[in-house]
This record gives sequence, structure tokens and C-alpha cells, in this order.
Amino acid sequence: MVESYVPKVLDGSYDPSFTLALATKDMRLISELGEHLTVPLALGDRVFDSYRNALTQYGDMAPHLSIVRLIEEQTGQLLRSSEQQGT
Repeated sequence: MVESYVPKVLDGSYDPSFTLALATKDMRLISELGEHLTVPLALGDRVFDSYRNALTQYGDMAPHLSIVRLIEEQTGQLLRSSEQQGT
């Protein structure tokens, strides 16, 4: 996962092969499973909330790693490599 996603975060491409809508659905299923099993998933629920915010901000077809873009915009700190920060 690190070998696949980190370069796409660092170059700002965010890996368009998987949509934000699908990633958000997956996080919803995880959250619902925790509720069903009465297992608190505090971190998973926060991640799900972040994905929902990203989905609202960027739309269904945005790349799933747009969650990183949301974090960048919320913090004012780019996570891209210094060569890519101008893009």
C-alpha cells in the first residue's frame, strides 16, 4: 500500500483508479459493521466522516486519495514533495 499510494500523494495525482464514492461506501460499511457488532470504532468513524466531507467537497468521481487533498486544505500544509508543491 505504501509503495502504491505514497508516490501518488507526493506527486499530487491522488490515484484516479478508485473513486471517492467507492472508498466512502467502504468506510460506511465498516462503520455500520461496528455498530451492528456494538464495537466502538472511534477512529474508523472519524475516517468515515472525513471521507464524507471529501465526497461533499469533490464529488463522487474524485480519486479516493482526495482525502489527502482535504487534509491539505484543512491544515494549509501540502503533503506533496517539494518539487510538486507548485502544481
